[in-house]
Amino acid sequence: MHGGDPMYAYLLNSLSLAQGEFDVGHTDNPGTTVQVFGALILRAVFLFRSADTIQSDVIANPEYYLLICRFAQLILITALLIYLGRVVMQSRTGGITLALIMQSSVLSGVYILIQSASFAPEGLLIASGVVMLILCWKYLDQIERSEVVSVKYAWAFGILCGFAVVTKLPALVYIAIPFLTLEGMRRKIVFLTSFLLATAFFLLPVFNKLESLFGFVGGLLTHSGTYGTGKEEFVDTSTILPNLEKHFFLDTFFFLVLVGSLLTLIVGFLRNGRAKMLGSTKHRVLAGIALAMLGNLFIATKHFGLHYMIPTQVLHVFACVLLCEIWKVRMPVFTKRITKSALTGIAIALPLVFFARFYSEYYYNPGFRQIRYEAQSVMKKYPNAARIYIGNYPAAATPEPAFYFGWAYCGNIRTQYSELIQKYYPDAFMYNANSREYNGFGLRASPLLLMREHPQIIFYSTEKDTTMLKALIAEWSAMSDSNGSFVQSNRLYNSTASSELIYLLQIDTARVKQKFPCTRTLVCNFDEVVSDSLFATTDTAVFVNRFQFTPASTSLSGRGALFTDKGNTTGSVMRFPVVPGAQYVITMWRRGDAYNSWINTTDGTSAILFQSGAFVTGNCKGEWKEVRMNLFVPIDYPLETVQLMITSEQDLPLWIDNLRIEEFAPEKP
Repeated sequence: MHGGDPMYAYLLNSLSLAQGEFDVGHTDNPGTTVQVFGALILRAVFLFRSADTIQSDVIANPEYYLLICRFAQLILITALLIYLGRVVMQSRTGGITLALIMQSSVLSGVYILIQSASFAPEGLLIASGVVMLILCWKYLDQIERSEVVSVKYAWAFGILCGFAVVTKLPALVYIAIPFLTLEGMRRKIVFLTSFLLATAFFLLPVFNKLESLFGFVGGLLTHSGTYGTGKEEFVDTSTILPNLEKHFFLDTFFFLVLVGSLLTLIVGFLRNGRAKMLGSTKHRVLAGIALAMLGNLFIATKHFGLHYMIPTQVLHVFACVLLCEIWKVRMPVFTKRITKSALTGIAIALPLVFFARFYSEYYYNPGFRQIRYEAQSVMKKYPNAARIYIGNYPAAATPEPAFYFGWAYCGNIRTQYSELIQKYYPDAFMYNANSREYNGFGLRASPLLLMREHPQIIFYSTEKDTTMLKALIAEWSAMSDSNGSFVQSNRLYNSTASSELIYLLQIDTARVKQKFPCTRTLVCNFDEVVSDSLFATTDTAVFVNRFQFTPASTSLSGRGALFTDKGNTTGSVMRFPVVPGAQYVITMWRRGDAYNSWINTTDGTSAILFQSGAFVTGNCKGEWKEVRMNLFVPIDYPLETVQLMITSEQDLPLWIDNLRIEEFAPEKP
């Protein structure tokens, strides 16, 4: 199973676009080109599938669709590399040796080949880097042939840079290369114009999310932490030297190329002056690459990560070729034969260095091995057991944690995905160590509620430190009656290599229900109106506000239902009594034009002493569907009631009927 960060986020957002839904939830990178690319692949693959809908087929077979997307990405990169080799071979100064050397650009960084097989922005950034090599080489070849360079290169560079920046923001450093390479102010203006137009065009699918995108970028620029967090400062100066040291030892080749390029440019400036040096196209291209590398290094040093270096890692080998060509002219000792031997050595050494690093990283670090067949086989033996995941959510032996990560970044349409994910992967919960909550897809649970419903529960952990998992097992096992614990725990699997640990909990659900029965049930079908805002229930009344009472023709059953079209600002309110420390299971039936709505539970006061909420799961367009949420009232809650506020998506019509509230007040173990 492949990790969900970020592949499942891109998979689900690609699925949204493939269905014509432009409510993309993930715009941080912004990564729009990846989502559009994925949407095209999903649509093309679905043409040959027999499923009813693309939505259900992708969610039922996520790894199959991800494999096709990754394979298509690799085909794209391979095709561009083949074309790059052809361009170099047909150039005036090229040949088969030089073509192979240029194609080895994708071997100049260990993360390049790894990320090329990941359905993420890095794959398309590698493709963009190869296109940059093609354009730069063709541009230099025309100069070598003393031909007039067409303004079309300015347009091509601009479109490429716009595509790369919308793929991932660090690619903004690419603009330094054409800006320094292109001659004449007219070509530079054309380049900048095409860059801005291309950027706007590639952002069209997320045009309605630009405010969120700009907010994220603003956070990156004004905060020193990752992803716009941390202190309000541009950069944390205390991390610069440690991060540079990490980069130097993890990617020494980058620093050697950068230092060599800067020294060559300085020598050229001192010996020939600015005018003569800038008159050399090779010097200008090298200056553009060096400036891009410096910018890329700063970005990756501010927020450390080797994958942030991919935009310029693809250009390493090209910079080496330029250095050899420049010094061959300046120093006669660098004859054509010696230069060719040096470049051939680079072509041989780079793959060897890469594969040595790749072998050590991949073979000895199980974090790179996302496929966990052993753990999968263990969990498949218990298909009906509920599953609780602890630790690194995105990477697991089954799809649920990856879905949970992607689901959180797929916009309002996630309520539709919730229903399908729960259908194909039922009863999956992620344990949040900070809030001590068990979160599912739009639904929270507690040990009590899970133990009442599931005779078998699997705990799956990827934490190296097993302290938290053992504490949770002990906490669950402490739930008991006079006959002892309700829980029998058994360790099924333990892998020291991948830190995977699987426990099976056998639950005596009958004893749990007997020990912790439902203490009260409120049922309301909104038929018996007590007064303007009160409806009779089993033993009390439910107060409602900003709802309209509708006749039997619009109800699920009985004489009436509630209607609302109130959006996020106001919402419609139900108020009912609660007991401090109690747990509640709230179910209701819903129908209408809105497929998204939000249930927000508060005390109803301006102070908001207590608040919780969840997206209502399930598409309710055109038919009645049951929805559910769990409510946990704090033990120190001072009031006697809470209010349930239901908001309708975009103020669309929504009907509510058959409310049922079950109360559980468990004793302390």
